[in-house]
Amino acid sequence: MKANARISLSGVVGASISAPIAGLFSLLGPEWVLRYGFAVFAFATILAILLPARVDSSAGEVHLALMPGPSAADNPKRATYGVPKQVAFALRANCGPKFLVGFLTMFMAFLLRDNPIDGWEHRPELLLGAVIGAAGAGNTIGVALASILKKINPAITVVLVLLIDATMVLICALFYGFIPLLALGLCAGMCQSLGKLSLDSTIQAHVHEKVQTSAFGRSDTVLQFAWVIGGFTGLAMPLNPRLGLGVAFVVLAAWTVYLLGDRIRKRMAPPAASRTVPPAA
Repeated sequence: MKANARISLSGVVGASISAPIAGLFSLLGPEWVLRYGFAVFAFATILAILLPARVDSSAGEVHLALMPGPSAADNPKRATYGVPKQVAFALRANCGPKFLVGFLTMFMAFLLRDNPIDGWEHRPELLLGAVIGAAGAGNTIGVALASILKKINPAITVVLVLLIDATMVLICALFYGFIPLLALGLCAGMCQSLGKLSLDSTIQAHVHEKVQTSAFGRSDTVLQFAWVIGGFTGLAMPLNPRLGLGVAFVVLAAWTVYLLGDRIRKRMAPPAASRTVPPAA
């Protein structure tokens, strides 16, 4: 997790360097910001193409299955690996923060524009920028914490970030205002980055290297679905801050209860070998 976080710091450094440059280009017109962005991505694409071929090689890889499939000894060409329970739990827990980010992205974009906070009626774009900036700062803090802390338990972290998100949404719904909004954006960004780093480290620790590429692809797809569901939920909500944030809290709280309840139930269940089999009729 520490190694992944330190690699992610390169993205933070890149954003810190590029944002002022984009700001200077904006003085020439908004179209120049897009042209600058195109040039950056074109240059990055060239660098990606120049990477060694083994970086994107699929030699020896097999598919990750939702349920255990045939082993390599049984059928080497169609061997599959099941999803470890640690990875499944971390992935489900990450759906909560991802849902919240998607929800806030869509809900706040329209809410702060059409129904800004008192005192910000003539500066809604600055208000939205402040909330987005807080989310970006939270993301940076999450990456920094993961790279600095000496010991992090990913299984505990994914639950902790889910609880923090639910708590901050509830606080913001009850005490809606500028400071609670900034705190919510900060926590949402931090929890998303910490949760994702925890998920990545769990995959690297518990998934066989032959299916890690498949595991990362499928986990990212699931998280994107969670983001989309959150975004659609935000679009469907009326532009009432307390109602919208209240619904988001109910979703996160219900998801937390489900995850923890399912985890406790599985831990208390007796091993399959020790279960008694009822006699045949």
